[in-house]
Amino acid sequence: MLREKSEELLAEQTRRRQDEREMLRLEEQRECHQKLQVQESRLLNHYLRLKMKRLAREQEDELALDMSILEQLLTEERDEKQGEVMRKLRDEGRVQTEQEHQQGLVYQDQ
Repeated sequence: MLREKSEELLAEQTRRRQDEREMLRLEEQRECHQKLQVQESRLLNHYLRLKMKRLAREQEDELALDMSILEQLLTEERDEKQGEVMRKLRDEGRVQTEQEHQQGLVYQDQ
């Protein structure tokens, strides 16, 4: 009877040790899994920040190109308007010169 009790206690201790080892193994596995999740989360955040920076840089480049095109169009429009004004002034100058010339002929006839 004592021997049976002793064997039962020994078997119980062995089961407890096995359970403790299994618990430790599961705890280590959980911690390892948790560390991997944290690393993955950090890596994803890092890649997301890189992607956001790249997208922002692309938008800035696109905006700079759009501004450059707009400035070029405004310059061309301004130059065209200046050209029109200069042509009008030249044409008015010719008309005025012709009128003065004709008036000069009229005065000579008198």
